[in-house]
Amino acid sequence: MNAIQLNITENMRQLMKSRGISQEQLAQARGITQGAFSNKLSNKRPWNTDDITFYSAYFDMPVTSIIS
Repeated sequence: MNAIQLNITENMRQLMKSRGISQEQLAQARGITQGAFSNKLSNKRPWNTDDITFYSAYFDMPVTSIIS
């Protein structure tokens, strides 16, 4: 897994923790299963551009905040 993917995972974990949001909530908001979301958080599946765009809007923050 490349450094950007690892950064996204770490940033998503921090956002979830700081805002008290579960994997299930984020998966439902994105329209994917909790298992699919879990695979992204465990770096078994990569984050794609659509994921990053969706979650940046969900958290109301720039894409660069999620990838850096």
